[in-house]
Amino acid sequence: MPLVEYHGGGEAATLEPLSEHLDAYEGHLAQNLGAGVQACYRGPRLYDTEETKAVVKRWVDFSRSTAPSWSPMSSTCAAPTPATWTAFST
Repeated sequence: MPLVEYHGGGEAATLEPLSEHLDAYEGHLAQNLGAGVQACYRGPRLYDTEETKAVVKRWVDFSRSTAPSWSPMSSTCAAPTPATWTAFST
């Protein structure tokens, strides 16, 4: 997940400064960490203010608290391809 410009996309595809895009950043964290996704965060930092740090901590703590339930209960519905999407169920 690019936090800074990465191979184009410009300002519209950039979350830095994180504190100024906190709603979008939290949405990405909730989606990824809430679903047990281990994403690659591309940028120099994960937070830039104490408020941003608190949001990151909340979702990391949530992810850690639910992590043991993901592996045994999750199953992939289909292998991903460029033409289809993949879903999971619990």
